[in-house]
Amino acid sequence: MEFSVRPPLDSDLEAFYQLHSDPRVYEHWPESRIREEWQARGMLDRLLDGWENRGISYWIVVDDSTDAMIGLGGVRARQAGSTPYFNLYYRLVPEVWRQGIATAVAKRAIALAHETAPDYPVIARMRANNIASERTALAAGLIRAGHDSQGRLVFADRALYPSLLELLP
Repeated sequence: MEFSVRPPLDSDLEAFYQLHSDPRVYEHWPESRIREEWQARGMLDRLLDGWENRGISYWIVVDDSTDAMIGLGGVRARQAGSTPYFNLYYRLVPEVWRQGIATAVAKRAIALAHETAPDYPVIARMRANNIASERTALAAGLIRAGHDSQGRLVFADRALYPSLLELLP
């Protein structure tokens, strides 16, 4: 499948909500699934703000043949204590899983992060039972860096100080 990425638009709200409210997409983290459209609006607004104020945030992943949104991915600037980092994110509709799209998006996002702020570590976090997400992180070139304060697995583009791991929300 051919796909492209672009910054989000206000008009993406419905597809954004559909992706983040789909229980299949949140199988490994069901309590964080969006259940109301206003929650999707808030998340989308944070991404729009990231693009407007930092020039970087998560992308909308689009199927080139249909122009339909098939996911969200990229890096978003965050901070843990006084340490800035990029959070790597990839979430796709189930119909396009296992096609290498998440890995391709992750690699592109990591490259952009290194170009934008090379001193910021790139971090991906997931629950230990999310084997597909772990495989994507490894395929994108990240290494296992430990566990965060909530016990999630942490992968990064470099070794991380234990104090940073403890501060990750």
